[in-house]
Amino acid sequence: MLSVAQNALVRLLTPSSNLKSRLFMVTTPIDRTLAANEGSTIWQTTMKTWAEQLDELVLAEQYSDALGLLDVIDEAMLSDKVYHPSS
Repeated sequence: MLSVAQNALVRLLTPSSNLKSRLFMVTTPIDRTLAANEGSTIWQTTMKTWAEQLDELVLAEQYSDALGLLDVIDEAMLSDKVYHPSS
């Protein structure tokens, strides 16, 4: 896992609509000397599909988290989700 120093400014960049599962951020040191020497860093994160996230939770035996996530995912986002209302 990467970490960002606590003395940096973090800015969120808005991705184009065709990159919905990606997030871009820029970090810049607050200290001017450090910023001049090191410059800014661009970070990219990519979201795993909902199905992949659910599979990982089940494999880790985190069933309550998997069920909680399944409850909040829209059917359009998870093609094989079938809704069964509670009785």
